[in-house]
Amino acid sequence: SKIQVMKKQFSIYGYGNHYKNKIQPCLNKYNDIIIKNIITSRKVINEDDIFKDKLSNEDCTKYVYIATPIAIHEKNIKEALKCKKCNTIICEKSLTHNLKATKSIVKKCRENNVYLFESYMFNYHPQFIEIKKLIQKNINFKRSGTIFCRYTIPKINYKDHRNNND
Repeated sequence: SKIQVMKKQFSIYGYGNHYKNKIQPCLNKYNDIIIKNIITSRKVINEDDIFKDKLSNEDCTKYVYIATPIAIHEKNIKEALKCKKCNTIICEKSLTHNLKATKSIVKKCRENNVYLFESYMFNYHPQFIEIKKLIQKNINFKRSGTIFCRYTIPKINYKDHRNNND
């Protein structure tokens, strides 16, 4: 007999290039994930009624993924928390732009029994994995110390919003 897999419906905040080029192809690899809504301020031809400008209780899903600019993460998370079905929010790093906003969001998620995750792709970057191996290999419990690691992204020679000083 076949095991029936329950489909996970997601609401996505944001429809920028990062979502379209990185997140959506990743989600499309999983047969048990369905994108029910995409909440975006962009004007998109809405052939299948998937695009919304706001998440309503009727459209709400259990899982919400935030793929918008950091400046509006707090607003998006608070809006998602108004939906009673929502119990898991996955937000791109950085969660917010300051500690006060982060504490506020964490408090609201706890009050609503909502799981909050900050996706952080560099945890699985080969450089970080190698650092973890070095630390584990050289652990000495008789001494304590501090290791400072800085991860930088080399400047790419094309113009986009990250390299534009406007």
